[in-house]
Amino acid sequence: MTALDVSYPTWILNNRNNIGDSEKFGAVVKIGALNGMGLVMNDAENAISTLVIANPAGVVGRFKGRIQDDASVGGDSRISLVKDGKGAQYFLKTFGKKRFTGGLKVKDGQIYLNSTKSIGNLSLEGGIVGTLPCEDSYGNVPPVLTVSDFNWSGGEMEVRLYGQGVGSEIRVCGDFKVSGEMKFKFVLKTSALADKYRIFKWNRRPSLEGKIFSRNELAGIDTVFESRDDGLYVVFKEKEK
Repeated sequence: MTALDVSYPTWILNNRNNIGDSEKFGAVVKIGALNGMGLVMNDAENAISTLVIANPAGVVGRFKGRIQDDASVGGDSRISLVKDGKGAQYFLKTFGKKRFTGGLKVKDGQIYLNSTKSIGNLSLEGGIVGTLPCEDSYGNVPPVLTVSDFNWSGGEMEVRLYGQGVGSEIRVCGDFKVSGEMKFKFVLKTSALADKYRIFKWNRRPSLEGKIFSRNELAGIDTVFESRDDGLYVVFKEKEK
């Protein structure tokens, strides 16, 4: 079935059999780009439902609605998110108390989101994951993404660099695991680049000995990565002439 672009959805994800509503199983729904506002929620008791966003190259989704678990049904009624297809998907509203917690898997394309609370495990296998600043009822939210475990086996992280040392940051509450190259794409959003930015925050410092770091070049700037007790920093220095 061809994945369609979707605007202003109101979906309750579940998969029921003929026995009755007491028997519910996690659903897998594949769509193209997600746009506008709306709500995607799971009511499959003790099951994770999965939303696959598979928009093709050149198709961009901009969604300002909510994707969230449904705690009211009890049990484990989480939503997980998968990004596939080469298109880009933006989530323009921060995920806070009302959010999905079944995790995010990035296989292809680009996905940009913001969450002040953990969305579950993040698996970066391909494509690009990035964070962006958002607004909520309390004001501006910095460009952060909070996850439980982080597993990096492919793909890259887009790091947006703003003034005063504010930039994209992934906050890892659990384990940080890397099995491939750590590839970064820096995007300047300021003319006043700070000396350093924290791009990962972690509670348990991982061993990055022997890991390969790569990044795009910033004109006239040398880039150094520093692993510290509280996270991974990138330090910028002017190149010697």
